[in-house]
Amino acid sequence: MSETKKEIAFARRSESLAVLAVLLAVYFFAGKFGLKLAFIHASATAVWPPTGIALASFLVLGHRVWPAIFLGAFLVNITTAGSVATSIGIATGNTLEGLLGAYLVNRFADGRNAFDHPRTTFKFAVLAAGISTMVSPTIGVTSQSLGGFASWDNYGAIWLTWWLGDAAGALLVAPLCVLWSAGRALRWSRALAFEVALFGLVLVLVGQVVFADWLPSGASKYPLSFLCIPPVLWAAFRFGQRETVTATCLLSGIGIWRTLHGYGPFVRASQNESLIFLQVFMGVVSVMAMAVAAVVAEHRRDEEALRKAHDELEWRVNERTAELAKANLALQTSREQLAEAQQIAQVGSWEWDIATNIVDWSDEMYRIYGLKPREISLTYERFLERVHPDDRSFVREIVRKAHQDHKPFNFDHRIVRPDGAERTLYACGEVIVDEAGKTIRMIGTGQDITERKLAEAVLCNAQEELEKRVQERTAELASANEAFLAEIVEHKRTAEALRESQTKLQAIFENSVDAISVSKTGVHVLVNPAYLKLFGWATPEELVGTPVLEVIAPSQREFIQENIRRRASGEAAPTHYETRGRRKDGSEFDLEVDVSSYKLKGEINTLVILRDVTERKRAEQLLRESEGLKSAILECALDCIIAMNHEGKVIEWNPAA
Repeated sequence: MSETKKEIAFARRSESLAVLAVLLAVYFFAGKFGLKLAFIHASATAVWPPTGIALASFLVLGHRVWPAIFLGAFLVNITTAGSVATSIGIATGNTLEGLLGAYLVNRFADGRNAFDHPRTTFKFAVLAAGISTMVSPTIGVTSQSLGGFASWDNYGAIWLTWWLGDAAGALLVAPLCVLWSAGRALRWSRALAFEVALFGLVLVLVGQVVFADWLPSGASKYPLSFLCIPPVLWAAFRFGQRETVTATCLLSGIGIWRTLHGYGPFVRASQNESLIFLQVFMGVVSVMAMAVAAVVAEHRRDEEALRKAHDELEWRVNERTAELAKANLALQTSREQLAEAQQIAQVGSWEWDIATNIVDWSDEMYRIYGLKPREISLTYERFLERVHPDDRSFVREIVRKAHQDHKPFNFDHRIVRPDGAERTLYACGEVIVDEAGKTIRMIGTGQDITERKLAEAVLCNAQEELEKRVQERTAELASANEAFLAEIVEHKRTAEALRESQTKLQAIFENSVDAISVSKTGVHVLVNPAYLKLFGWATPEELVGTPVLEVIAPSQREFIQENIRRRASGEAAPTHYETRGRRKDGSEFDLEVDVSSYKLKGEINTLVILRDVTERKRAEQLLRESEGLKSAILECALDCIIAMNHEGKVIEWNPAA
């Protein structure tokens, strides 16, 4: 492991040394090239690329490369003119100039990203090309003057040439090196390749027109130098910052070459003066071109960010739309399941919005009332109109008490259909309150129990009739001793009537879809087939003689035992309630119980009718879940959702509305 770390460290040191060596060589050869254009002094030139190389190196590679810059500057000057001392002074000035420029750009102009924005581009021009480049000429010219290699009388001219050369190098060469080191490539295509080739041709032609003698001699009186601006603007708008500074440097190279040969609008009496004017012009063009390129790049980034934001927004809208469609499908499926369950169990659901006094019924509820679904719009008063006149006060009182106590409620009541038919309904509901405890809605279910009530009435009437006839015949037999034959005949007649009544009762008892049992003091006496099927027993003999509590869930036995005790003692006991049953296999289920008591031979017997209400319970649960799902969707939906009845009245809306 340690050997691997040593190898990695050695490789990194070798790479760093290679970078320093390459940088030293590039700086040295660029410096020798620049000093070949030194006319006012051997160490002062208006063309000094090493300033840009040093500044770019510090920005891209960091301060650790300063030895290469210092040594390169020292070698350039020691091999040109001056002593070791003056060369060290000049090398120190060149190194400090680059370090100061890099510090100022990193601190105030966003470092390597200075060319991404026009504001930081101008800061770069002022800080790197204007301020930091004063260090090198000040130290260098002073070192040369102190060493006797430059005249103090010529200090200002040498300093100005030195500073302008460094500033031009910072403006032209540093951006070129920094931007090419970023590695940003164009997305090449055939059209782009053609445009780049055409651009290169136009750039060379403009350079030759402005800085060569291609035009007649009289054309020099025109400001042809401004022809340099369109090509760099072309590069700024069509290609990018890197290509823009590259075009500027190419024009500068053409301009330097042709100006040294005596061509172009910047030719003056001396070559040094000509190069100074040329470098000032190209520096201004460079700053302008970089600023325009930065504006274009910023605009492209904004367009890209806007496009991404638009794409993301469109994606989010599509995602939200899909979620809403999925939720609507789930809601529709839930509604269909609820409607099917209600139709099977003959249970309808209702909701009363107290604030708007609008009553909403499910389709099954309309069918129970003998109406077509959504045939009419309902209010509480219109609902009461369909309640049997004898039951209206009772229903109104139940609703008033629920409104006041906020407790669940259930009751039986009669309704009158449009065709005059009467039906008996079992209704149950609960109260919904707001945060302040005020009643805002009531919801519940209604079940048509007409057939069940008719069966109960038939059974009770038959039992009463049987009891009455038995009592009558017993009295008659007790008092009719006049004629034994007449008594036998009458007895046979009575027995026949009794058998007929028992046959009817037995038929009802055996064929009833509801479970029926007769018990005495809490013990099974008689059970019908529906009773055996409901609780999973095979024969009546298995149940007859067993306690009623055997078919009651353990959690409900105390309640049932108390009811048995009350009936045995003649006290009032509930006649209709819901409880939990227990099958032979131990499974439990929901039961609805109707109880009536009668006396037979002086003993109290109990008639019990039971039915499995599991489906109804499931329907009620589906109703509550549907209501919860509907409320959740309405609350969370970002879209405006408004529900209206067939009259166009708004009956419901969500928060987004």
